[in-house]
Amino acid sequence: MGLCSVILNFVVHVLLLISFTKEALGVTISRKVLAEQEADIVHGLPGQPEVKFKQYAGYITVNETHGRALFYWFFEATHKPEQQPLLLWLNGVFSCEDEEKIIKQSYKENGTKMDDQPKDGFKNVDT
Repeated sequence: MGLCSVILNFVVHVLLLISFTKEALGVTISRKVLAEQEADIVHGLPGQPEVKFKQYAGYITVNETHGRALFYWFFEATHKPEQQPLLLWLNGVFSCEDEEKIIKQSYKENGTKMDDQPKDGFKNVDT
């Protein structure tokens, strides 16, 4: 199993764990987690017009010993973000090609492909 597959597997499991834990326990977030989220908020970028959604960027440590981390950029959905699914989009080296195909072929709950609604783009998912 390649490094990309291991990392993808790890990230998916963490996201699932967070999702199930959040649902099971109600949304109880520690002050430390809230502080980390606050530190990752992107308030704006040079040349970027003002946006009406929250965006976060930062690094997720995957191997502290070797100093390995994955960069993420999270865009909150524009409509009821707390009720929207999370879309994880990964770009990587050639070995990630199969995983990317799976992710790119995501379907919404009603069975339509994300590509079927070009005007909406990703605004109905947390990306």
